Amino acid sequence: MSAERAARRLQLASKRTLGEQERDAIGLLHRAGWPVPELSMVFETSDGTIRRHLREQGVTPVDARRQQRVGLEHPLEREAIARLWQAGWSLGELALAFGCPKALVWIVLCEEGVLEG
Repeated sequence: MSAERAARRLQLASKRTLGEQERDAIGLLHRAGWPVPELSMVFETSDGTIRRHLREQGVTPVDARRQQRVGLEHPLEREAIARLWQAGWSLGELALAFGCPKALVWIVLCEEGVLEG
C-alpha cells in the first residue's frame, strides 16, 4: 500500500464513526469468515478499530480468510446485510461491499423480512 493511500485510510478511519448496527455487522461478518483487513476496507476504518470492536463482542480477530465465501448464502452475512440496511446503507453500497449485484442484495433483504418485494 502506498504511503499516500495509507495516510488516506488513516484520515478516513479517524472520521468514520460506526453505529451499533454496523458494529454488530462487523462481528457477524467476521464469524462468517471475513478477515480483519477486508472488514477495515469495507467499513473504511483501521484494522485496529475493527479488532477493538471484535474484542468488545468477545470475538478473536483473524487476519486471514478462514473459508471461501460463496454468494450470500451464509446466514451471518445475510443478517449483516439486513443490519447494514437498517443502519442506512444503500443498495449500491451493500452490493459493492459484498461484491454482488444490487438485485441479489434486494432479494436477500426481502428474504430476511426487511423489505417487501
